[in-house]
Amino acid sequence: PTFTNCIIKENYIYHFTENSYARGGGIFAYNSSSSFTNCSIIDNTSDAQVNHHEGYYAHSQGGGVHITGGSSNLTFTDCLISSNHAYGYDHNHDDDSRAYMRGGGVYIDDGTATFDNTEISNNRSYGDGEEKTREGSGIYNNGGSVWMDFTSIVDNHDSLGIYNNNGSINLNQCVIANNSSQGIYRNDGTVNVVSSIIWGNSNNDAG
Repeated sequence: PTFTNCIIKENYIYHFTENSYARGGGIFAYNSSSSFTNCSIIDNTSDAQVNHHEGYYAHSQGGGVHITGGSSNLTFTDCLISSNHAYGYDHNHDDDSRAYMRGGGVYIDDGTATFDNTEISNNRSYGDGEEKTREGSGIYNNGGSVWMDFTSIVDNHDSLGIYNNNGSINLNQCVIANNSSQGIYRNDGTVNVVSSIIWGNSNNDAG
């Protein structure tokens, strides 16, 4: 599918069960080849909640966009991905359950995602309750291949600008600025940065 001059706004996905998964508040792409040009993906929410002991979890993945499936290939050109929320709630108080909030703007599970002259800003990964893990308020990459050119990851809140858990992230002439915690964090996989500005984050990079 091809999307041009579109607004994807104020969508909400909610899941509350023993192991809950809320994926892609605005866009959920599974083995999809899609292009977005001059689109705004704004004010969307993924909301995952859990209330159980014995090691059950809530996974909120991609408030704005969730990409999964090895054959997925998504392109964002001249787009705005902003003010999206990955929200989680751990209702239990026995320390065995946990809420994971990852990818306030974008969550890439696998496949390929390309961002060209796109802004990823003012997204959040946050939650309530007892046990909470917040990772990648701008972008969380779990194992995909991410390419970014002339793109800004700025002013994302509660967690890191970019979290690379696995896979690869390649940045060329990008700006990563004013994000909470690190601008870029590499847990595993590879991160390549060329001619880019990393500035004004709580911590600029780690991993």
